[in-house]
Parts: sequence; C-alpha cells; structure tokens
Amino acid sequence: MRAAVVRVLLLQLWRDRGALVMGFVLPVVVFVVFAAIFGGASGNTLLLRVVVADELQTAESRRLVEALSTLKTVTVTAQVPARAAAEQVVAEGAADAGLVLPAGARPLTQLAGDGEPPMLVLTHPARSVAGSLLAGHVERLYYERLPDVALRGVVSLVDALVVPLTDDQKTEADRQLAAMAPQPGEPADAPEDGTTMAPMVAQAPATTRGASIDEVAYYAGSVAILFVLLAAVHGAASLHDDVASGVVDRVLTGPATLATLVDGRAVFLAGQALLQVLVIFAVAWLGYGVDVPARLGPWAIVTVAVAVASAGLMLLVSVLCRSAQQAVAVSNVAVLVVSAVGGSMVPRFLMPLWLQQMGWLTPNAWAIDAYGEALRAGSAWSGMLRPSLVLLVIGLGGWLLARQLARRWETR
Repeated sequence: MRAAVVRVLLLQLWRDRGALVMGFVLPVVVFVVFAAIFGGASGNTLLLRVVVADELQTAESRRLVEALSTLKTVTVTAQVPARAAAEQVVAEGAADAGLVLPAGARPLTQLAGDGEPPMLVLTHPARSVAGSLLAGHVERLYYERLPDVALRGVVSLVDALVVPLTDDQKTEADRQLAAMAPQPGEPADAPEDGTTMAPMVAQAPATTRGASIDEVAYYAGSVAILFVLLAAVHGAASLHDDVASGVVDRVLTGPATLATLVDGRAVFLAGQALLQVLVIFAVAWLGYGVDVPARLGPWAIVTVAVAVASAGLMLLVSVLCRSAQQAVAVSNVAVLVVSAVGGSMVPRFLMPLWLQQMGWLTPNAWAIDAYGEALRAGSAWSGMLRPSLVLLVIGLGGWLLARQLARRWETR
C-alpha cells in the first residue's frame, strides 16, 4: 500500500510540469546565476572601474596611479584633473569608485600629523562595496609599491617627535630610501608589516551639484521592478482560466474579441503596477527621506514605463504557455532569473563583465538605471528618457504580440 501511495505521488509530480519546474529547474538556474555572480566577485575576476584625480602631480602620486593601473582587478576608466570631475563620473555611474589625491591633504610622505589623509576614495552609495575594495587596494599598493615613500614618512616622524636628525643623517636617509624605490617594471617586495601609523585613506560619498546620490532610492527602484513583475504573474496567467471556463466562447459570441480580454488585463496589470510602485516609493519618501516630490515628473514617466513593461511582458509569457499552471511556473522562473541577472538581487557591478552585459537584456537593469537617473537631484530629464523608452518598447511590443498570439484561441 505504501508503495502504491509513493507511485501515485510520483505520477502526480511527473504530470505537474509546474511543480517539476519550480522544484528542480528553478533551483538549478538560480544557483548557476548566483554562482556566476559571486564567483565573479572574488579573486581576480572582479573588475572595478575607477576614475582617478591626481591633484598633486608629484613623482610619488604618479607612481601610485601607475601602480593602480597595473592591477588586474582594476580598470582606470579616466583620469581627471580635480575631485569635482571625479565625483561627477562616479555619481553618474560611469565608474564604480574614484581615487583622489587631494592637493590640500597631508603629503604622501607624512604618516601622521594634522591634515586629511593623502588618499581619498569616492564611493557611490549603491556601490559602497566597490569603495571599500578600492580603499584596500590603494593602501596595500602604497606600502608595497612605494616603500621608500612610506619609510621617508617614518624618518620625518622620528626627526620631529623622537630624535632630531642632522643634515648628514637626513641626506644619508634620502639616499638609502631613493635606492629602495622600485625601478619601472620591477616588482616590489611586500613589507612584513603593513600597519599604518595614521589613516592614509579616507572615504567619502560622491556628490554632484551638491546633492548626494540616495542609496535608498536606488534599492527602491530595484525592489519595485522585481515585485511588479512577480505580482503580474497570476493576473496574466488568468487568461487561461477564461479559456477553460468558457468565458472566451461567450465573449466571441458578442461584438468583443480576444483582444478585448488581453487589453483589459493589460490595463489592470499596469494599474496594479502603478499602485505598487507608488506604495514602495511613498515608504521611501516618508520613512527614509527620499525626495520623490522634488523629482515627481521624471519619476512618474519611469513608473509608467515600468508598469507598461511588466504588463506586456507577463501577458506575452502567459500567452506563449499552454495552461495557467504552466504560465505561473514559467513566469516565476523567468522573473527570478531576470531579476538576478538584471541587478534586483545583487548589484550588477559585482557580476562578471559578461553577466553585466547580459543584464541589459532584462527589464530590471533598464528600470534600475531609469530610476537612478530620475531621482538623482540635479540630473537632466534626458538621462532617464532612453531607459524609459526601452521599457515602453518592451511593454508595448509584448502587449501587441500577446494580442496576436491569443487569436489562436478563437479557432480552437
């Protein structure tokens, strides 16, 4: 009897394609995606895009910038003359972080004392991990590639605080330290002790036109597109319930067509998405201070585009399936995968480059980019128009294709 029960349950599972997909296909797909993401976020495969502003333009600062450029995990995308320009690049997302060697800070040869640290890392609030990684890189490079500069700071510290050095001693120390400087192309020996006597690297958020980028706004956008897509799954799949229950047959006996049913659901799903996004950003505004009212126009345009995209895509996926059960299973798998690849679950800069490029095939990446541009204080409206247009094309294209494919039910 127990064997018969097991056999019946196995047959039920085998016939339930949705359960098979959710139980065996989805976990494997999600695992592969996250393995690629976190595999690419470790070792030598994580590529940080960095902008550099060397305001010092000394031999030591140029050596540090050159050393940074040799790292396999860092790509120096641009070198700009001042901090303000570097902040603009990071704020716009063209670089994951920025390195500034500020002119008004302590010299690179001064390990302690008054003044700001001689190296400043600019961070994007939505990519704070990148800032921490870059800070670790530059501090390590300072001691590994510029040991003579670091030890010159020690000599100065001894001279100022411990025992005053004679001119001859200072000259000899300079000679010895100059001999320690690695020649171009020569690898430097890592020091046994890399501890600092004072902070050498500081971090600060990138700002543009005096306005800081809002981390909460970034994640509100990524969460909004994820749950808007998930919420549209069942509404789109209910088209199959209309076919099975005979609603389609009754509709076709009157003046309406199947396009009417598709359009009605599209309008409902888009309205539902608008309300969801409104609730999410209302919480972000009232609970976390995201200044949505100040950017209400751009935000509204992006939100309409997101709503249309979610409705059109989910209707298309549903019409391509053979049953409501299959539509729900396939849609859930698709939403979770595109959300992982598109950056709703993990920031895309942590992904391998090939996976970052794949993200542009998902609505999530475009929606996150659009909300980032729409809500950044001081940014032009034109920044969010391109991703919003892409989302509208995706949504309207899916909507029209769903209407066309649904006509097969008229002749069944």
